Amino acid sequence: MEQYDFTIGGDTIPYYISEDYESTVKLFSDISCDCFFVVYDKNIDIGSLCEVTLQGKKIVTIQSNVTEKTKNSDHLIELIEELIRKGVTRNSYIIAVGGGVVGNVVGLAASLIYRGLKFIHIPTTIMAASDSVLSIKQAVNSKEVKNIIGSYYAPKFICTIYPFFKSLPKRDFYAGMAEFMKNCLITHYENREFIKSFDYENFNQFSQFDTIIKRSIDTKSKILEDDKFEKKYAVILEYGHTFGHAIEMIMKGSVCHGEGVAFGMIAASIISEQLGYIDDADVQEHLALLQYIMPQLKMIPKIDTEVILKEMKKDNKRGYIEAKQDSIPLVILDYKDTKGYWRLENISNDLIVSAIEKTYELIALNK
Repeated sequence: MEQYDFTIGGDTIPYYISEDYESTVKLFSDISCDCFFVVYDKNIDIGSLCEVTLQGKKIVTIQSNVTEKTKNSDHLIELIEELIRKGVTRNSYIIAVGGGVVGNVVGLAASLIYRGLKFIHIPTTIMAASDSVLSIKQAVNSKEVKNIIGSYYAPKFICTIYPFFKSLPKRDFYAGMAEFMKNCLITHYENREFIKSFDYENFNQFSQFDTIIKRSIDTKSKILEDDKFEKKYAVILEYGHTFGHAIEMIMKGSVCHGEGVAFGMIAASIISEQLGYIDDADVQEHLALLQYIMPQLKMIPKIDTEVILKEMKKDNKRGYIEAKQDSIPLVILDYKDTKGYWRLENISNDLIVSAIEKTYELIALNK
């Protein structure tokens, strides 16, 4: 097992990467607490985690059936009430085992019970391991807006255990890679050569998995080092997300987060090119880097552009800049600005609609 440091706002969160369960035993045996409350995704087998990693410890397990569609305040309160019923105390630890959805809900619950309980992330998807746990944002959705109810709360540590990823479906792995692609694009092609040499047919090799996590820790640490609340420079991490979140909400979770973000990055690149901030070659590079996920993007149904536009107006980044009439603030790339490679700018509704239509065209034409 290897330890890496995820740095955020001057704080350090240990991140452990283990190739097996056995090497994680000492990490958890050294923790003093009255009980580990393991909240896990219903699709995850936690047998080895409980029998090996947490051997000799008092454990209470809680199965979660939360999905993107049900990641809301009702589910949050249900989880908190169940934890209380099952005897959680100030001396307990909560462990979130699952993808980004489970991690978000458990993290937010941990921040609220007793005004803050110790918790640990054990991510089981590429999206969670390489992106969502590399943040202290914990949130659930309102009825209309994604991730608008939340807090900032850090885990004691993050522990990624490789066996959880061996059977990860290709669709989930590929969707999870979208955030890694985003990190490449917002850093003006950092890690591009690794991405181009990636073996997508044998996607779940440990060596590739290990590299993805390590490089994600490095990239996000650099971005979040001086912006732990993601309200200044780190807003760049929202690249493609205003489009993506809108599609996710409209499709009620049937489109994966990574698929929505990939669609959104293509649309945002078209806008940047139209405004002269990047070249057409950069738009083509977006398409090339996202080539592996194109079959999944082709499955996104044609949604009326006005419906997408209406959903985008609810985006949780409202207020960072003053919104103008008939426009929406978007994170877009600006490779001509070598200081940061991005900008947050009001983009006209007409240009957004045109970019969405063009994105559908480019995806349809892709072979």
